Amino acid sequence: RVGLLVNTYFYSGRLQWNTEWRLHHNFRQYGPPGGGWEVQLSSGLLLGLGESSLPERRPFWGPALGNFAYRHALAYAVHYYGDQIGTSQFGGSLAWQAGRFQLQLENDLLAPGSHFDRYRTGAFRFSWRERDLLAELRAVLWTGDPKDGRAKTVRQTDYPCRWGYKDLSACRYGRYSHGVLAVQAQYYLGKGQVAQAGLGLDAEPIRHFFQNKLIHDLWFVPAGWNKARNPHFPMLDIDGNPFLFLVDQELRPALAYWHLALNDGGSY
Repeated sequence: RVGLLVNTYFYSGRLQWNTEWRLHHNFRQYGPPGGGWEVQLSSGLLLGLGESSLPERRPFWGPALGNFAYRHALAYAVHYYGDQIGTSQFGGSLAWQAGRFQLQLENDLLAPGSHFDRYRTGAFRFSWRERDLLAELRAVLWTGDPKDGRAKTVRQTDYPCRWGYKDLSACRYGRYSHGVLAVQAQYYLGKGQVAQAGLGLDAEPIRHFFQNKLIHDLWFVPAGWNKARNPHFPMLDIDGNPFLFLVDQELRPALAYWHLALNDGGSY
C-alpha cells in the first residue's frame, strides 16, 4: 500500500488524546483479492499512571500508545475503516502500558454500537521498547460476515467445539479468512519517521486457536456463566468451506507473511 498519514496529540496532566488519519491505496489486502482505496480514522484517550517523569524520550506513539512522561498508562481508542470492497466498519482498542511493555487488544466488538464480529474481527500486540527500537509479537484475525443472514449455525455436531459452529461459506467474503502471527521490529529514524519490518505466518490453525479455542470457547469460564455461547467459525479447507476434520478434507495451506513499511503502525 501507499498513502498519506497525518497525526497529532494533545496532553494535559495525566490525560493524552491522540488522533490520526490515514489514506492509502491497497495493492493487496486482507480478505478478497484485489485492492482499492482505504481511509482509516482513529482517536484514543490515555490516562497516565505512576511516575510523572521518564529519563528518555518515547518516539513511538499511536491512538492507544502514549509518548507522555508517565511510566504506565491505560488507553481506549476507536477506529474507523472505510474501503471500496464493502468491509467498512468500526473497531475499538484497549491497551495497558507498563514501563517499556505494552499490551493492546483490538476488536470490532469494542467499538460503540458494533456487535457484528466480522471482517477485522480481532488483533493483539505485545511490545517491548528500548530507546529507538520497538519489538513486538502480533496476531491479526480476519473473517467474513456471519450476520448477513446466510450463515448456518450447527449446534449438534461431531465437530470438536464447545457451542457448535457457523458455516460462513455462503456469507459475504465467508470463503476468506486470515490468522497472522508475526514478530515485528520498529525503528525510529528521526524527524518523526519510523521504519517497520516483520515476518510470520498466515495460517488457519492460528486463527482457530485465538478466535475459536480461546475467545469463543472460553474454556476458562464455567458453562453456566457463559451466556453468549459463541460458536466456532471453523478453519477453511482448500475450497473455502468449513474444515470439519472429515475424511479426505484438506486444510487450506499456510502462507508466509512479511511486512516492510514506513510509518505504518496500525493492526490492519
